Amino acid sequence: MSDQSLSTHPNPKKHNRNSFSVSSTAHTHSKSSSSTQKQYHAAILQIGSRFIRAGFAGDTFPISTVLTNETRWKYRIPKQIKKNSTSCNDLYYLNHCLPPSVSRNDNSGESDSIDDKLTLQYTKDILSKQYLFSYDSTFGSIEGIDENSLCENIVLKILSKIYQEDLLVDPSSCKIIIIEPPLFPLHLKKIISNVLLKKLFAKSLLFICEPALSCLGSGTRNALVVDLGWENITVSPVYDMRLIYKNIQTSTRAGKFLHYTILKRFLSEKVIKKKSGFKSTSKLFNIIEEFVFQAVYCRTVDESVRERIHSEENNFRLISKENSNDFLDIPDKLRFESVEHTLFPSSAELDNPDDDEFSVVDLILKVIEKVPIDLRRELSDNIIFTGGLSNIPGVKARTLQELRKKKPNAKFSANFSLGPWSGASLYCKTKLVSAPGSLVKSHELLRDKYIIENETIQIPDWLDQIHQNTFKSAS
Repeated sequence: MSDQSLSTHPNPKKHNRNSFSVSSTAHTHSKSSSSTQKQYHAAILQIGSRFIRAGFAGDTFPISTVLTNETRWKYRIPKQIKKNSTSCNDLYYLNHCLPPSVSRNDNSGESDSIDDKLTLQYTKDILSKQYLFSYDSTFGSIEGIDENSLCENIVLKILSKIYQEDLLVDPSSCKIIIIEPPLFPLHLKKIISNVLLKKLFAKSLLFICEPALSCLGSGTRNALVVDLGWENITVSPVYDMRLIYKNIQTSTRAGKFLHYTILKRFLSEKVIKKKSGFKSTSKLFNIIEEFVFQAVYCRTVDESVRERIHSEENNFRLISKENSNDFLDIPDKLRFESVEHTLFPSSAELDNPDDDEFSVVDLILKVIEKVPIDLRRELSDNIIFTGGLSNIPGVKARTLQELRKKKPNAKFSANFSLGPWSGASLYCKTKLVSAPGSLVKSHELLRDKYIIENETIQIPDWLDQIHQNTFKSAS
């Protein structure tokens, strides 16, 4: 849900890998024998909280798209986690991407309250790795579980499967391009670097910022990229293929927020019965995501006004893929109320919000107001939606309607994009191969250097490059 769904290669087993061999001597001519020894595969990875996508430079779509919470690499909770335990509360307090309406310090003494059940379920989800990453600082050891080591092991299992079964190449023969969200934490980049360079022995890593790749996938150099992801919503202005980093805005009202909003409504509406087959942690998590995928939609502004009184007698029946006898009868109003509460809350619901709790419409308007005045028209006329929530029917149309309602004199329109993965593939086959070798190597993280200088090496970060350039120009 947090990541934009893309089609996979029609027949990955028959895919011709040789056509994607890129010679490392593309920038300098040398003898054929030397060129053969230095050939490598240019692989592209998009590693998100819910999906990992992989393929080769030059492909239109990734060859492999893998869910991060599949049973074969999931972690089982070793012991029963008790309600209101220190671990439950600590995990819940540390996380900033959950519905603020949920009480995080319930002293009512009711052990079976909805807030207690929600806190417990969230703890089970994060410890059993129903989603891969959390953008908050690492939790260290919770309930005897080392969060970093657990995450690293799961990433290793998934990437090993992708290389062995889908890409069909040796990781040591690959130079890897990582699609990097603009606010991706450094401790998570460290985990990815350890897996790819120390354990899979890839030749090198190159992190490329995602919003610019989304523009490339849309065929434009200027756009306002709205990423409706799992962990947060990020609105990034891009002009002339350059990210205007100081005007980025972000909010936690994203995929994770929506997931636990729906879970709270399920608990309050008593959708999940005591004898239901969805009581287990993984089944409950998956059925909510299946509900979002199959049933959730967003109404237009006119429909939301006209249908304030919605019949509560209608139910949507959601049937389990694993067992047709397991099903949930869900009130029809939950299909649109949860997503509208998450993305388009009323002014009453946003009473004194924190900086990271604004709606997607408010974020877009804040970015447009902050960019230079001569860029505003260009960016508002080219809005690119990416991320899993952008696939929910009606979300893009409702966002544009809300924008036009708040700013009737401004022009807002959306631009279609193939997504950041396709943009990265196009970039690697055009701009990257023609770039000077010294420029590429300055941003590359090389395997040998990383292994030798593991404790002291600095992982390349696009923000670091910006600050370094700023300091150089100032001096």
